[in-house]
Amino acid sequence: MSEAKQSMFSDVLQEDEKILWEESPRLLLFDTEGFFKFDLERILTTLRFLLRFEIIASVIVLPIALIALIFYVLSWPLKIVVSIIALLILTMKFLRMTKSKYAYSNKRIFISTWNWGKQTLNTFGLEEIGQISTEEYHNKSGILHFLPKKPFNFKTKGLLSGQHRHYPTFEFIGDIQELAEDIRTIVKTRRGSVNQ
Repeated sequence: MSEAKQSMFSDVLQEDEKILWEESPRLLLFDTEGFFKFDLERILTTLRFLLRFEIIASVIVLPIALIALIFYVLSWPLKIVVSIIALLILTMKFLRMTKSKYAYSNKRIFISTWNWGKQTLNTFGLEEIGQISTEEYHNKSGILHFLPKKPFNFKTKGLLSGQHRHYPTFEFIGDIQELAEDIRTIVKTRRGSVNQ
């Protein structure tokens, strides 16, 4: 990170603490792992079902052309409502990803997340990390899991699912293996300096 760039976490740094890395989740709109594509497919499947139901209802169940036309006209508000709900869900996921930010310093991990208009900052010391594991995708991006020695006093939510995670994560970060190795090195260094 360049020295000229101001960190969003500067206000909460402790004495002798310096941000070593800071990044936001990367948007993987059509990743082969199914991110966002899964939601889009679910929406399209629902719309296809409604269209098929409309065709079947108009041909088999409603043989009178006038009733079929009325059904066709009345089904559009339902399609519009489903489309608006789908758009709202995708917008919330997009906002959750773009407004979240991760960082680590020589002393702590920082996770700033956004959910329903509320920005939350959680931090924990490097010495509190028991293990670091990764999930890597085809493009070397992925998710970094921080498994604690003892449970943390906070929960985070998955960026896409919105469900509570059992432990904190950096999600959708580029070159996840390199980042994991950098943090493991800093954790070992920090543990050594704390134990002395």
